[in-house]
Amino acid sequence: MSLKSLFTCIILMFVSIAPAFPRSTTSISNGIKVTTTDNVTRNGKAGILFKIAMTVPGPEPDGALIIANICDMQSKKVYVNGSALGTYGSISMPYKNNAFDNCELFISYDELKKGNISKTSPFKYYITIKSKNKPNRQLKQTGYLEWKGSSSKPTPAPAPNKPKASEKKSWVEDFGNMTVHHTLYPDGTESITTQIPCIFCHETGLCQACYGSGQIYWPGLGCFQPCGMCYGKKVCTECGGSKKHSTTIFRKPDGLYYDTSGRIITPSPDVIDKNHKIDGVCPVCHGTGVQDFPMYEDDPTGASINVIAAHELGYQHTGGGACRYCGKYNYHVHLKCYKCD
Repeated sequence: MSLKSLFTCIILMFVSIAPAFPRSTTSISNGIKVTTTDNVTRNGKAGILFKIAMTVPGPEPDGALIIANICDMQSKKVYVNGSALGTYGSISMPYKNNAFDNCELFISYDELKKGNISKTSPFKYYITIKSKNKPNRQLKQTGYLEWKGSSSKPTPAPAPNKPKASEKKSWVEDFGNMTVHHTLYPDGTESITTQIPCIFCHETGLCQACYGSGQIYWPGLGCFQPCGMCYGKKVCTECGGSKKHSTTIFRKPDGLYYDTSGRIITPSPDVIDKNHKIDGVCPVCHGTGVQDFPMYEDDPTGASINVIAAHELGYQHTGGGACRYCGKYNYHVHLKCYKCD
């Protein structure tokens, strides 16, 4: 063997056994710092390690859950056998308002592969911190963060599919216990359907007058009669038994929002002056259809009991962001406008 051939073989052997060095990226979103490192080994498995630094609101005597949800490049959750792909950990000690450095979450390449994500694939993810004793209560959440692929063989992120002019585009967002479904149509109109747990049946799906029996006992007659609220159907008259309350609005290309009856609900500041009545706009609610001031703040039980009938409830804000009517973040409801609705 020539000296040149021997030298070439040595180089090839060195390249073949050279390890893939880990690569880290750091992102900050909503005050949460996440450092992501690939080729990390935990319990004999290689994968990706998320190190998270944040201040978690409290007090939370039972601690909090930290969840990393894995999404595709179109920001949709990846599901495996009906369950969202991800990993989670916990802050188990009692705390009030604490800063936590380097909380760790790990997901193996084997787990990612179940969601058709290879070792070198780009993907998106986001971190959610929830109350441990109240899993539906969201304490903090990042926006979508992007992992661009393993350092062993970088792969560029694929360009998003551009919908054809005749196609509609749909996507889903999760905010705590609220789910928002978006559909964008070719003419530029966007439908937005918000789903939240039904406060009238407390997520049972059952009529709250007959408690799902379909009948109510009348002492004067000495027998049962069909339920006067559900008419014997046994299901909640508000959610139809789906256990979810859905509200749909539409955003037109003019930038304004409309309800299903075509009434404007969120006028832009340059379209409406709240101190004057503009043609076709209610002077009390200014076209929103609900009363400005929030009620039953931090009291969902009181709202479900004291809001006399479903037709009086204009909007229920369960959290996950600022209310589009008053800007508050906590739980509250807005009653329908007494003048125009």
